[in-house]
Amino acid sequence: MMREKCAVIGAGVTGLTAAYELQKRRQQVVVFESSDQVGGIAGGFKQTDWDWFLDYHYHHVFTGDKDIKHWLAELDLADELLVLEPKSVNYYQGKIAQLDSALALLRYPFLSWSSKLRTAAVMGFCKFWPWGQVLERWTAQDFICLLMGQESWEKIWQPLFLGKFGELASEVNAAWFWARIYARSQKLVYVQGGFQHLFNQVQAKLQDYGVEFRMGVEVEILQQKSGKLVIAGEEFDQVLFTGHSSTLLDLFANWSADFQEKLKNYETLAAMTLVLELEDKFLPDDIYWLNINESDWPFSGVIEHTNFVSAEHYNGRTLVYLANYLPADSQELTYDKNQVLSWYDPYLEKLNANYKNDLKNSWLYKTKNAQPFVRCHHSQILPKIKTPAPNLFWAGMQHVYPYDRGTNYAVRLGRQAAQIILQTR
Repeated sequence: MMREKCAVIGAGVTGLTAAYELQKRRQQVVVFESSDQVGGIAGGFKQTDWDWFLDYHYHHVFTGDKDIKHWLAELDLADELLVLEPKSVNYYQGKIAQLDSALALLRYPFLSWSSKLRTAAVMGFCKFWPWGQVLERWTAQDFICLLMGQESWEKIWQPLFLGKFGELASEVNAAWFWARIYARSQKLVYVQGGFQHLFNQVQAKLQDYGVEFRMGVEVEILQQKSGKLVIAGEEFDQVLFTGHSSTLLDLFANWSADFQEKLKNYETLAAMTLVLELEDKFLPDDIYWLNINESDWPFSGVIEHTNFVSAEHYNGRTLVYLANYLPADSQELTYDKNQVLSWYDPYLEKLNANYKNDLKNSWLYKTKNAQPFVRCHHSQILPKIKTPAPNLFWAGMQHVYPYDRGTNYAVRLGRQAAQIILQTR
């Protein structure tokens, strides 16, 4: 049988996985990537005095994330994984309290005993009940208030929902909340050298297998010609697009009015991550993850990466992420790093009054389409991988539901997309 020629647009984790699966089935695969490196928003950067890459946005996977583990095992890269157990806490009313286990919840000082027990019972239910998508008929707020109680909602969950979803916090469905609990583990997994180092190794292996990479090439339009799809004059039998719906809308000119409307209606939030490089530790007691349970703070989390992996990989410096989600049209997304740092400064001083004396460098990374937003009954509008256009397929983070976007689900999605492409040949 003659080998068919497949194009994958986007060298993020979904694109890399799909390219691997397609070439394994003896397809000729070409990957187009507008950046100069693979990995997409899960990628990272490296300073000359660092041994390891640092992710653009804080990153880890969970011990139960089987898809990425199996994929890396197939690529002989499983030994790159590190299993760690960092400390996670909440900041509420100027105080810090650990909240990363059932025992920590029972010790949590800001809830009554009845709220603790109700919260623990519901989280246990979410952790072990595998059919959470049926919860999409309710909002997360209604689900939590009914079962965990109003106190638990107001003191733990509401500030986190507001920090992530802003004015839309009350409309997120309960299936999304369930998935956040169900998939989590207390122990977390990172990779030797950082995720960008891992993705570079994946790229090298795929190239050895025969996958071609066209780096620094932005695909702006797809054309049809005699049953083929054409990219920059090159014909392909199938094309897989791995980006956002808004880009897909502009990529192909012949969408039906109905499909165009569907693409316009998928909602996402932007992410803005400020990274600080400091001479000394920022958070006390080796805290890795600090949830900000204050609804009026401009960032929702503080993640001290070098309390997760050793600072020796980064020339002994402390590296801290400040997490923020914003509407895609937010004015704050136009800020440069100095403006963002000025905005955050009064709140950072509440956490560490001397941080500016230790501050050596900072970087700001923004991603316009970072967090899909899911309302009740979202499964009814969930996009299909096979688009209405012949031989054109789509697999992006908007397909990952009810789970949140993440590396493990990107691997799963890449495999699913490749299987569908192969079945429709």
